[in-house]
Amino acid sequence: MESLQYSKFTGLDRSTDAIDANQLSFLKCENFIVNRVKHALYSRGGSTGWATVGDIWGISGYAEDTGLARVPVRETIIRHRRTAAITYLEKLDWVTSTWIAFSLGASTNFDVGDTSHFAQIGELFVIAAGRPTKLRDVVTGSVTRFGGPPPAAAPTLSNSGTGITGTYRYVYTFVDQSSGWESSPSPTTALYTVSNKTITLTGLETSCAREGVTLKRIYRTIETGEDPFLFVAEIPLATVSYADTLDSLSLGANAPLALNHNPPPSTSYLIESHEGRFWVVDANDPTKLHFSEAFSGSYAELEYFSPDRVFVFPKRITGVASRPGGGLLVFQPPGFGIHEISGRTESEFAVQVFVPKEGTNFKNSIATDGEVIAFWAEDGPAFITNSGVTREISFPQRELLRDVLVREYNGSIFVWTQYSNAHKQFIFHLSVSDSEASGWIDPGARFVVRWVNDTTGELVNWSLDQGGLPSSGGSWYGGSWYLGTWYGGPWV
Repeated sequence: MESLQYSKFTGLDRSTDAIDANQLSFLKCENFIVNRVKHALYSRGGSTGWATVGDIWGISGYAEDTGLARVPVRETIIRHRRTAAITYLEKLDWVTSTWIAFSLGASTNFDVGDTSHFAQIGELFVIAAGRPTKLRDVVTGSVTRFGGPPPAAAPTLSNSGTGITGTYRYVYTFVDQSSGWESSPSPTTALYTVSNKTITLTGLETSCAREGVTLKRIYRTIETGEDPFLFVAEIPLATVSYADTLDSLSLGANAPLALNHNPPPSTSYLIESHEGRFWVVDANDPTKLHFSEAFSGSYAELEYFSPDRVFVFPKRITGVASRPGGGLLVFQPPGFGIHEISGRTESEFAVQVFVPKEGTNFKNSIATDGEVIAFWAEDGPAFITNSGVTREISFPQRELLRDVLVREYNGSIFVWTQYSNAHKQFIFHLSVSDSEASGWIDPGARFVVRWVNDTTGELVNWSLDQGGLPSSGGSWYGGSWYLGTWYGGPWV
């Protein structure tokens, strides 16, 4: 039997580098609760377990307004599961207690470089699990790419017949008519001078690595060749060429600015919503925090990430959280501080150190009740209040970690985190099992493991009826952290 102080507990890790250790992804259903009289954990009545094939890389919930008085908001649990190289985004059907897979668009690209992360604004739910993806309709919708690329090359120009006179430049964009999304413009053509000619654009791309694109928009300058680019025509995506004879007085609205409608970083596992924008960390350069345009009525705006909308931090970003009544907190590893981005508009945004030297390595340890933010610091749980960071906080805010009461990894490793009112400490429980029928067994001595009261040293029964091990739901193999001490055999 081994002992280890809870302050040394830093989460479970698939890597060998402690700085890259990932906090565990979690089940948002709290199907276990604490018996504080017995200082034990027991299964909540009606709890359900599911046999799971593959690895669970993230679980969250899609909140929707039902328009009903009794249940105004409904939350559908969504999980990211991966079997070998195949990814599944699934929702829990509460009625049948089964998981139903969403259709994944051809331009989605999931990965397992880190645990998944999720954020939502209005109806738009975004999954950061490699290339960011989105979901709008939890009932019949599919998962598709979040943002999209512009055309890769400028069109080719030629002339014939009669038409317009002047010196022109052209760009074109991709368009998703159903959502209102439009890509950044293509590269621009060189200046092209004609005298009473029809200008024909060829080499227009007929596919886009984003679902839903059905149209292209063509823009050009007036006859001087100077900015801005103005609307010429909208044509089907499959059309490969266009003949332009439009006079400058008939040109329409401005094209998007160059790069202004770019997609978010191509690889990300960390996303947050704040001030009507999505904030995304670039996994390939985790010192960079990108943010979208602000939502002002069109969800397409939330898919636009200009390279000008980015903050760069001195160290890798390990967590992001919207501070109740304040700005956006940006966490770095312990010792390197927590920064805050204040302001509500791009012209007002400013970065300052919120708390020096604090930080976290675990993005999924960050939770809030709308008033206080909890996170896993270097030496255990910590809380952010208006007065700064504290290790001690009064009830009920210290119950924040109930939001991460049940965390699941690989379908078989679970960690529970719970504060003990009686002992003013946190209880940690770790288990490893792949069978719901197995009991608590010391893998070394092969004895059944019992809960131990850390104060009295007495055995503690699991269930309320003094029955010892549970008849169901007690499917874990290993031991438990109790008030900072590991009981039940070696750390596995």
